[in-house]
Amino acid sequence: MAHHESFVKAIAEILVKQGSLPQKEVAPIIREFRASEKERFDQFLIDEGLVDEAAMLRALSTYYKVPSFEVPSHLFKHELLRMFPKEIMTAYAFIPLEVGDDESIMTVVAADPKNEELLPIIGKSVSYDIRFLVGHYVEIQDAIEEFYDKALTQVRSSMFSEDDEDFDLDDERDVIIYEDTDDQDSSDDQDDE
Repeated sequence: MAHHESFVKAIAEILVKQGSLPQKEVAPIIREFRASEKERFDQFLIDEGLVDEAAMLRALSTYYKVPSFEVPSHLFKHELLRMFPKEIMTAYAFIPLEVGDDESIMTVVAADPKNEELLPIIGKSVSYDIRFLVGHYVEIQDAIEEFYDKALTQVRSSMFSEDDEDFDLDDERDVIIYEDTDDQDSSDDQDDE
């Protein structure tokens, strides 16, 4: 909780210095955030229209002392995302961006690049040195979901063609379960009908 409180105060202070948030509004905004159900102060400010995404990204970059990255403007590489379990990327809000030309450094966009658990978690899947960039939490989550939604669609469509009448739904379900366990529940519900 101490980290969370220091984050809220520091981001507010940075936004004031940037001219993105009036000093006199900081205390009421923080009180409003605490009374809300939002977990993330940065997203609260964006959702409430108090700060635009570009200003928040600049503030996050200043706070974390790493460059920022606009996640929606990028097409992420499938081979890099497949190096990490979806659940890990969403739980820790990170997405791999690229591997350098010398094949020794992986650049990763994270919502909280200073999370002490992040580097060891990434290290369980890859042995690259890691260079962090900061991105918006929601945009990182959306990019991960979009990747897995597209991957799942591609797997489904490649499993059978319109001419193929002999496809096996159990085979499709096995692939879906492997790709995205969230779809298992809806598949099971449909089988019960």
